[in-house]
Amino acid sequence: MFDGSDIIYPSVYLREKLSPGERVKLIRGRVREAVRVAKRAKTGPSRPRVLTYIRYVYTDSIKYLTEADWINAFNAMKQLGSDGVILWGSSYDLDTEEECKDFKSYMDNTLGPILLSLQTRYFVEVLKDDATN
Repeated sequence: MFDGSDIIYPSVYLREKLSPGERVKLIRGRVREAVRVAKRAKTGPSRPRVLTYIRYVYTDSIKYLTEADWINAFNAMKQLGSDGVILWGSSYDLDTEEECKDFKSYMDNTLGPILLSLQTRYFVEVLKDDATN
């Protein structure tokens, strides 16, 4: 099934009801399996890339992920061989002016600084849409 894939996209959407340790185990298990599958895929000279989807909110409460969850998630993904991360959300999370302002504040004060601090440890690459090349 993955032999013709250029990229494998595991999702690691987190639930608030899980303990921090359970959240890390979920991430590690899904990324580990995606990397294992990628290594076995027959797609030519290189293995498919693994790009991990993660939501910026817990799926069971729609509260923003904590700083500790982000750091644990990024570190686990990197350690296990994920080639990158796709931050995912829903328009339903941002369908009022207040929700948009809250999200901007979260980006400015929590997630943005975390991403900036990780740039020195991880290569940051902007993937271009084929249509724009």
